Amino acid sequence: MENISRLENVSYKTDFSSCSYPYSKVAHGLGSNILSVINIINGVLIFISNVLLLNGLQKSHRFSSYTRTEKLVLLLSSIDLSVALVHIPLQVLLLKKLNYINCLTISVISFWFIFPKAFSALIVVLISVERFITIYNNEKFFCIHFKTVYLIPVIIVIFLGSFGTSVGYAHIIRKLTSFEAAIFFNFSTSFVIINLALVLVINILLLIKLRKKLQTKEIRVLKHKTIERRLTFTIMIISLSHLVFYLPAALATYNVSSIIYSNGIKSVPNEIEIFVWTSFLCEFNSAFNAAVYLIRNKKISKYYLSCINSLFRKFFNVNILNLNEQNQNQHPKQQTENPINNLSNSKQSNKQQTEQSVNMETSEQIN
Repeated sequence: MENISRLENVSYKTDFSSCSYPYSKVAHGLGSNILSVINIINGVLIFISNVLLLNGLQKSHRFSSYTRTEKLVLLLSSIDLSVALVHIPLQVLLLKKLNYINCLTISVISFWFIFPKAFSALIVVLISVERFITIYNNEKFFCIHFKTVYLIPVIIVIFLGSFGTSVGYAHIIRKLTSFEAAIFFNFSTSFVIINLALVLVINILLLIKLRKKLQTKEIRVLKHKTIERRLTFTIMIISLSHLVFYLPAALATYNVSSIIYSNGIKSVPNEIEIFVWTSFLCEFNSAFNAAVYLIRNKKISKYYLSCINSLFRKFFNVNILNLNEQNQNQHPKQQTENPINNLSNSKQSNKQQTEQSVNMETSEQIN
């Protein structure tokens, strides 16, 4: 028992100035195993849903070009795949092998945690803007001319920001200045909050303006209700999913910054544990986005429904063929039995004919 307690004390003893200290609590005990399993399940769901989405987009556009919204969806799905293939394995490594990880590895893990989420949040904002532009058939969004080329410098800025914050994480933790650490966490969280606010504001404005436009258009009442209900449902899904999946992690990060500012770096592990537990919701959003687009996109849903129907048809055709083969295997037995019956019947008829002929002869003789 003494040896076990010593090992536990060694595992929890981490230098305050080390990069791994904030994760010292979450990476030990039963919680690390549960979080690792949750991360692996998340990774599998993200991979399957996004592969299905990419395949559906490709198969449903064999003879037509992609729209600008679909190009943004392809980009978003590719980023979400990087979460499954790169970020989640690194996070499992952080939880299971924390004592063997240096500051450089933790900086890489931090980069892959910040960059995909920041970039995917921005793409969701751009998809909302693009939906707004598509409906109004205009290249401007509130007097701002929108082009896809503008996305390139934005990607570069997000990349540099993610790289700077991930490298800055190691620098700030090692300096042990509570004020700078609090500013760092506030800055990274503010970006997520701004993205959430943009998605909500753009979607609400889109819904209000579209309702006004539908009322002025000469559309049948039933069709008007259908369009409005479908659009409202889609916007509610997008907005509420972002609130549910991103807001808990953002609030947990603000909590970390306030605790660091008031109590110092020594109290970080308890708050980081809460943040890590909420971060898997952000990762699950990568699978949820793909699933929503798979269901709501008519072309992709029709393609997969046709695939399912063809599979069922093949399955039933195979069963029918098997039944026919079984019936054919049973027919030869009946055919072998029938000649025997025919022979017996012919013998009986021959006997009857001979008896009749004998009777005729005897009657003639009597006469």
